[in-house]
This record gives sequence, C-alpha cells and structure tokens, in this order.
Amino acid sequence: MARATVPILLPCRGVSSGGLSAAQLAAEFADRGLADVVDDIEQAIDATRAGRAVIALDACAGSCQARLLDARGVPAVRALNLSEAGADADADLTETASVGELEAAVGPFTRTRRSRPAALGELSERRIHSAEDYLLALDTLTSPIVECGALVDAPTLAAHVAQLLGISRPSAGAMLDRLEEAGYIRRGTHKDVLFTIEGRTEADRVLRKQRILECFATQMLDYSIDECYERAREAAPGFDDDAVSRTWKALGRPAHCPHGWPTDPRLARQLEALRHRRRPSEVALLLGLTRWGVLLIGIGALATIIFGSWLVADRPYWTFRQAWVDWSLVLWVASMVAGAAGGRPARHARELAERLAAAGDMPSEELDRAVRDRVSLALSAASGVFIVAIVVLMVWKPGV
Repeated sequence: MARATVPILLPCRGVSSGGLSAAQLAAEFADRGLADVVDDIEQAIDATRAGRAVIALDACAGSCQARLLDARGVPAVRALNLSEAGADADADLTETASVGELEAAVGPFTRTRRSRPAALGELSERRIHSAEDYLLALDTLTSPIVECGALVDAPTLAAHVAQLLGISRPSAGAMLDRLEEAGYIRRGTHKDVLFTIEGRTEADRVLRKQRILECFATQMLDYSIDECYERAREAAPGFDDDAVSRTWKALGRPAHCPHGWPTDPRLARQLEALRHRRRPSEVALLLGLTRWGVLLIGIGALATIIFGSWLVADRPYWTFRQAWVDWSLVLWVASMVAGAAGGRPARHARELAERLAAAGDMPSEELDRAVRDRVSLALSAASGVFIVAIVVLMVWKPGV
C-alpha cells in the first residue's frame, strides 16, 4: 500500500459471475495503477486510519462490503455496486479511466437494510429468553450466504433480533447491552450489531449444544423434527458442556442435526470457507499442502501391507489361504487404485491453480470446477471405505 494517493478497493468475495466480475475489475484497476486492492476488512480499516480512501465494490443487492465498512464506522465510505450498472455494462466498466468514472457509471451507493433471512416468530413461543437464545438468534441473522455466493459475517439490528424472538425492541436492546458488556458483540455507528471473535466462539458453542440436543430430542425422546428445536431449548439449561459431550457420544457422535446442519458449526464454516477460496494462489497453496498428507498415507499403506503380511506368516493359525486375508489384500489393492485415480484430478487442479496464479492470480470458474470434481471426491471416499472394510475384516476375521 505504498501509493497513498490512489484509493483502496475492497471487492466482493462472492463466487458467482457477479462476484468474479467485481474481483476481476478490481484487479484490472490495480494493474493500471488506479487503485490498490485488499481482500480483508481489517486491512481496509487500518488503511482508513492512515488517511487512505477505501471504496467498497459489491456485486449484488446484499452490498456486504459496504455494509460491513459502514457498521465498523469507516468514515466517508464510498461504495459501488456492479448490480446497479446494468446487464451490458461489464465491458464498458473495464475501460473507465479512473475510479471516479467508474463511480459515475455505476451510480452512488444507497444505504439499505437487508431483510432478515429467518422466518418471523421462529422462537416466539418462549416468553423468557436466555442469553443463549439471543446468541442463536444473532447467528441466524448475521451468518447469511448472500446472492453472490459470499460468506459474510453481516451486521444486523436490535429490531431484527426482537422480531425473530417475538419480543419488544427495548427487551432485546437490554439483553444486547449485556452481551456487549460481556464482549460478545460490538455496535457500529448506526447501531448495527456484529459478533466479536469471543462472541462468535460462544455462539458456536451454543449452536453445537443446540444441535446435539435436537438429535437427543428426536432419537431418544421421539419428538418430530418440527418439535425438536423448542424441546432442545427447554432442555438446554440442564446441560453443561460435559453433559453435552457425553450426550453426543451416547448418540453415536452424530455429524448433523435433524434439520441437516453440521453439529460442529465452527468446522462447517471453515470447510465452507475453503470451498469458496477464490484466488488461484490460495488454492495452489492448499492443494500443495495435501501432497504431504498423500505421502504420509502412502507410507502408512506400505507399512500396513508389509507388517500385515509378516504377521500372517508368523502366526501358525493364520494363513494366506483364509478368506479374510485374501479379501483384505484385494481391498488394499482396490484402495490404492481408487486413491491414485482420485488424486489425478486434484493434481490437475493444483497445476491449473499454479498456472493461473502465475498469470495474474484471477479467479476462474474452470478452477472451481476442477477443485469440486465429483469423480475425484467419489474415488477418494471409496478408498477410505475400503480401508475401513479392511479394519473390520482384521477385527472380526470371518471364517476363523
């Protein structure tokens, strides 16, 4: 950020065509020396403290980057939204000679409030709401995946929280004040509500507890999916973290709640974020790291077949003519073949990411398809299933 006279663009993080267009437009402006580009909201905020002009460049009606800057109190924010430029404007926008011309082509940003993504009165049956209820409501309101495909930690308003919980605005405001004092949320210049890092961690804990108790309500108490949310909320005060962990284990460690959401929201969000990596350099780095994992798996597989063969030969009551040994060998070979075949598309994706990174590091739909190759994912999953089958045969030894 050495060019202090040019503005900084904070482009959309989405993976739709609009989001990719915003990223490409920002990169072209940077290449022409008309702007600097940052991908992180904190970098943008630090730049404003140093006197730099920051411009949000959004791609859909969600206006996520503009709203986040606005909620964080960034002064004199300028915001542009490509969705307001018209369907045939992309080619013309790339030819603009300055950010000022771009702003004139797109039009001024009008500050709007996105409507809540949740159904009204979802939690309204409960007359008394705990801090955990508020954290769950805030998670619902502040964690959307918007039209352009971006994953955002979006701001919300106390009025939306009150509407979701079915309570008065003053009641919601009083509890939000307590959550702010506890360090779980912060308020923007327009009273927007945002999670802090501590608040997001606490919300993830509460959300995991809720989803595990929903599993408990449906699997052990035979409540329907429509009933399990409220039953879990009623039971929640009687479960501390240790009791929740024991319940999860007793239920067979369920990976998803009855509604289909992952029981571990933190892990789910991390995986979703990895799926939405846009820069080829980031994809290349992540896929490059997996090569070490593949190497370790290969060493482990080779050690397994050597040790297993020695063990069978060393024990007089086991022979290579026994069915479970033969099937284990067949499954081992099948696992290696499936793993090797599944790794080829991943290697192709890594090589493509490296080429794209060297050619300008621009997002690519071809790379996105390569990373999500279904055949590769299916073969990798099959390889894992074969390994599990080998373990089952080694434990039970059918026919012995």
